[in-house]
Amino acid sequence: SEPAYRGWIAPEADSLPAFFIQATQRGWQISADCSGDAALDQLLNCYQKVQFQTDIRQRRFLVSRSDFQAAEDYERCRELGIGIETRPTQLYCDGSSLLKNLGQLRLAHFVAIKNCMNAGLLVGGGSGHVAGLDSLDAINPWNPWLGMWITLSRRTALNAEIYSKEAQLTREQAVEFYTINNARLHFEEGNKG
Repeated sequence: SEPAYRGWIAPEADSLPAFFIQATQRGWQISADCSGDAALDQLLNCYQKVQFQTDIRQRRFLVSRSDFQAAEDYERCRELGIGIETRPTQLYCDGSSLLKNLGQLRLAHFVAIKNCMNAGLLVGGGSGHVAGLDSLDAINPWNPWLGMWITLSRRTALNAEIYSKEAQLTREQAVEFYTINNARLHFEEGNKG
């Protein structure tokens, strides 16, 4: 009902580059939560402004919770050396509702891990879970075995239908997604993964 609505940004996008530049000068790795392709555009614009000030391409800045991505943004992420942290359980928990509201075409770009991999991006998996509740029976399940199964099956909790079969990972890709890639995203590839 609101075609121009693009959600909300906290804090204001105009103030983020200054924060990111300060953090970069302190040697910090930046990660920002980003839900939706319009949000990703905003974040990449901020990262691009930081790139104008200092080279971030080897810093492994991250996009966290990148659930919808437009293919046009893959090249920008690759050029800036941006890594992707995503949560397969979002497809599991929210996929059926999103299919009903957004349709199959749009859902094909939801948690599109294989598309990111095929575009040459470093993408790792997690859950975003912060409480020590049951790993399967939480609002946002954090069980990595469930996460890997979701990447292999592209199924949701409410529906046995497969969403975007071509986006299913192989077993090797699913293990790499949760292990080696996560270690690389956080500069820990020398002792983890």
